[in-house]
Amino acid sequence: MVDIEEIMQRYVLLNDPNVKEITTKFGIALVGLGVLTVAVAGAVTWAGGGGTDAGSQAAYAEDDHDDKDPGDEVQDCVPSDEADAWRQANDDVLMENRLLDVESSDGWTCFTYVK
Repeated sequence: MVDIEEIMQRYVLLNDPNVKEITTKFGIALVGLGVLTVAVAGAVTWAGGGGTDAGSQAAYAEDDHDDKDPGDEVQDCVPSDEADAWRQANDDVLMENRLLDVESSDGWTCFTYVK
């Protein structure tokens, strides 16, 4: 049979009367882990080139498209919150480097690309 007193002695940390000190140490450990997690995530994002869409959009917009006729350009405007869905639905435009310009204003994002 299990002796309660033996268990209490073995796990004295849980039965410490100074609960406030233990709780404070545990809270500090959790905050430290949270800060460390944010720091690591920031370092990974920074090392990966920022991970922003603005950088990748600028790369597409700066490319020359001299071989395309101006009449082949199409502009799609979608609400800004649906811009990521447009990018996913039109990944062929992005992968074939046919995106000419991306403009965002007044809650709308307009994509200009070559057909």
